[in-house]
Amino acid sequence: MNSRRRPVKKDSEALEISIPFDETPHLDPQIFYSLSPSRGNFEEPSEAASPTAALMNGVRAQLHLALERNSWLQKRIEDLEEERDFLRCQLDKFISSARLDADDHCRGKPGPRRAEGDGRGGTGGEASDPESAASSLSGASEEGSTVERKRQKQKGGPGRRRFGKPKARERQRVKDADGVLCRYKKILGTFQKLKSMSRAFEHHRVDRNTVALTTPIAELLIVAPEKLAEVGEFDPSKERLLEYSRRCFLALDEETLKKVQALKKSKLLLPITYRFKR
Repeated sequence: MNSRRRPVKKDSEALEISIPFDETPHLDPQIFYSLSPSRGNFEEPSEAASPTAALMNGVRAQLHLALERNSWLQKRIEDLEEERDFLRCQLDKFISSARLDADDHCRGKPGPRRAEGDGRGGTGGEASDPESAASSLSGASEEGSTVERKRQKQKGGPGRRRFGKPKARERQRVKDADGVLCRYKKILGTFQKLKSMSRAFEHHRVDRNTVALTTPIAELLIVAPEKLAEVGEFDPSKERLLEYSRRCFLALDEETLKKVQALKKSKLLLPITYRFKR
């Protein structure tokens, strides 16, 4: 230890005092550690927060996609339910018409045979007893019905015809844009009265998919007839009606599509989905 001693005089007495200059004060290093913050402690929350934000963004994106897919599936289910109801109605009408044709056929044929039997019994004059006359008439009708059934089985004509499509179900096919527009307006008027797409199609005996394929033609003529000049007139010798309908669909721009959707919501157009994609 290096120190200097200085004499101090007090009352004629000399005193020696040692003052250390080189000795450094002793301080506890733990105080500095406890008071000084570490940089790692402040950086850890930011590093932990970044993966959480990325995870939340991924979950939100997946939720958005799931909601869009759910809405699309719901719309698809509604379309399939309408088609199912339409097909059920068509099947019920077909079965009922087939039964009516079979009943009319069975009732209409034995009549003339019985009339012939009555004429024969009256002209012969041999069956004076009522019981014998009734038995002869029943025998003649049974024979007539059995003969008619054998003829039907051999020829196969009337028995097979009644299972074919009825004449009332034959669809009228349109051949040009005017026919498409006329049919569309008829179905639209029926839809506005009945408030049901399936019943409107059933009333006019038209398939839903057929109308959906030609809907862009009618919507273009109703909402934006000025765009017909861009599409051109339909020429059956150069293209099919389906191809012309696709060109009309591509001619519908965003503004026209917004008008069409607004009219569909207000029931001024048929709320039917397109069968074409851009």
